[in-house]
Amino acid sequence: MSESSHGTTWSVEVSSSLTAVKDADISEINTGEREEIDETHHDSTDEEFRLADIAKGRGFSAEIDWDEDDSAHGAIEAAHAAGTPLNQSVAIANGQTLTFTGYVVTLPWALPVNGKKMRTATVRITGAITLS
Repeated sequence: MSESSHGTTWSVEVSSSLTAVKDADISEINTGEREEIDETHHDSTDEEFRLADIAKGRGFSAEIDWDEDDSAHGAIEAAHAAGTPLNQSVAIANGQTLTFTGYVVTLPWALPVNGKKMRTATVRITGAITLS
């Protein structure tokens, strides 16, 4: 199964092409939060602030029913181990696709339950997100 219960399909680059991540479930993608910059000064009559130009914290977590023989799962594990960015996309149920580069920042093993090896990949997006 490539499409999650939320109707999304996560794909990662394997051998120069995007390959769907089998049995991955993504419920939300954080598009970032802009920090508040305090601009209050002596002449201010009240608090003043502006938002930073760059949003931080963009990314998502995906629950994966791990298959050691799956090429996309292998690419995720290799990118995490090497600390290298991975080209990725997420196709949303409404037909739109987000394309971006991201780092797999966490990929812990959960203890197997009923023979399933579940892993939760946390991806941090770097650079621009393209919506098509």
